[in-house]
Amino acid sequence: MKTELAEIKLSKPKQNLLHKKCKAIRDLKTNSEINIKEADKRRTIVKMKKKDKIEEGQVQLDDRNNYQPFETPMVKNTFQRVQNLINELHRNNHIDDMTKNWLSQTPNPLRIPVFYTCTLMKIQKPTPVR
Repeated sequence: MKTELAEIKLSKPKQNLLHKKCKAIRDLKTNSEINIKEADKRRTIVKMKKKDKIEEGQVQLDDRNNYQPFETPMVKNTFQRVQNLINELHRNNHIDDMTKNWLSQTPNPLRIPVFYTCTLMKIQKPTPVR
């Protein structure tokens, strides 16, 4: 089954935007001063200055009720725990060799994960004029 799934060729969905809109979005995406994300269940695009996005992330990180820095990174310890779990699942025949190898892939050297923020903003749709 895994081999059959791996052989399925996936095609890119057809573009449903006008050429001018696609070009405008490409131009915005290449602007390093702004951050563009899909919002509202992929029906709207939100543009935010990168500087504001970084400040928002810093505000979240500075809130010690939600985030507290570790004295030392926990990357190595977490990696070892995950590897032990994968090996145990394999030993007990819960996963096969292919799954074990796929789950065991990791960057070398280990790296500290990137901090991602989400923009929590409600987007109001204009009400139609009657």
